[in-house]
Amino acid sequence: LLNSKTQELLHDSKVTVKNAAMEDIQKVCMAQKEPRYVLHRYSHKFEGKTKDAMLFIYYCPDDANPRQKMMYSTCKSMVLSVIEKLEITVTNKYEASTSQELTDRVVMDELYPKKAEKVSFAKPKSKAKGKRRLISKKKFSAV
Repeated sequence: LLNSKTQELLHDSKVTVKNAAMEDIQKVCMAQKEPRYVLHRYSHKFEGKTKDAMLFIYYCPDDANPRQKMMYSTCKSMVLSVIEKLEITVTNKYEASTSQELTDRVVMDELYPKKAEKVSFAKPKSKAKGKRRLISKKKFSAV
């Protein structure tokens, strides 16, 4: 939390959840009508392997106080620099404005985006026989 008077970053001890799933974070963010910074170690399985990702989530609901919205968005880079100084490697930065954006499916799509298939276009073959000519060999006579 950010203290609006002193502009200090505070740890909200009421909200700390160990081994939290994305659904737990979603419930906490839904209950609060104010912006939040969430640093979350996201343990998941991808292609049969268990992996960890350190997520920085900036949650800012649309119906939050405009002053808080401005303060949180302004301080976001400062918070990220403090996290970097603590030698915590953030693998993905994520912004959400609704609690529906805080699901496993959405986070997995962010971590591992699906590759678009390249569709190639085959040039149609010419119906003419022989090589294509730019200049005709026919001579035109003046009338």
